[in-house]
Amino acid sequence: MATVEPLPAGPRVAGRVAAGPAAAQPDTDKRLLAATDWVSEAHRLTEVALGVLPTENTLPTLRRKLWQLVLMGEFVFDLLCPLPPALLGVVRAADSARDLVLRLADELRRQQATEYLEQARFLADQLNLANYFGPDDDLGERLTFGFEDLNLLGQVLTAVRTNDLAAAAVKLKLQKNSVWRDQGAARWDLTEAGLTLHQEVNAARAYLKAEPPADLPRLVTAYAGPLHLPDAAQRRFEAAVAAYRHSPEALPTATGRPDGASANLEEFIHDCRTQYANLATELQQRLLGRWKRRAGRRRASSMPAS
Repeated sequence: MATVEPLPAGPRVAGRVAAGPAAAQPDTDKRLLAATDWVSEAHRLTEVALGVLPTENTLPTLRRKLWQLVLMGEFVFDLLCPLPPALLGVVRAADSARDLVLRLADELRRQQATEYLEQARFLADQLNLANYFGPDDDLGERLTFGFEDLNLLGQVLTAVRTNDLAAAAVKLKLQKNSVWRDQGAARWDLTEAGLTLHQEVNAARAYLKAEPPADLPRLVTAYAGPLHLPDAAQRRFEAAVAAYRHSPEALPTATGRPDGASANLEEFIHDCRTQYANLATELQQRLLGRWKRRAGRRRASSMPAS
């Protein structure tokens, strides 16, 4: 994640109020709960910094509102598809506060990751955000909410199934930098292992097409070189499958077929195994063909001349 410049004093205070007791001294939080003289100042600060004048008058409600302003602001500013009409009225930070919101969100992710995830889950559930977006919608790169992580997973699966492995690799990198990277690690490890398996299978097929081994010794030599890589990738993939199936992360559905229907990771596993099996069959046929031709030549050479 990019380095974040220090926040101005006002936004730093807003960040502490949003982050809650874990970000502030307990005594400070108690004073804020007991007093009310800070409320009008906090309202003015929020209006100046985020472009919204809140109406909440207690620490818990104002804290929740600040999280909404920051999280919805971050989400909308990063969104690469149209915002659904039903969400246009959801209060968020003003467009003029874009740079500040993204910097504040980065600081909260680094310093208050647990609270960030909890608040993001609460807001996404409260607004039913996942229901407003489809599997093909481009939700940006920051992955503010957990449903974006699943949306990205579906898009990676789609790209792998359609053999757009370059696009799959680019999208996979987004998840590695995500604040949600530890939520569902087994399924992402499985997806990455499946992508690697596809890449190695494609590379092996390209090698066989460009430099088809002309005889048995050359085929064996090739297998000791680049053609053994799919086998290694397949072993890592099967280990990832076992880890996923023994984890609590198994999803009823992930997303992402080209027709827009949902597809689960079991389909992805089947597809990866099929790709590897097809390559293994091709190599076996080549090996048997070379062996039979070699054996035939030997038999022919050993026959007495008539």
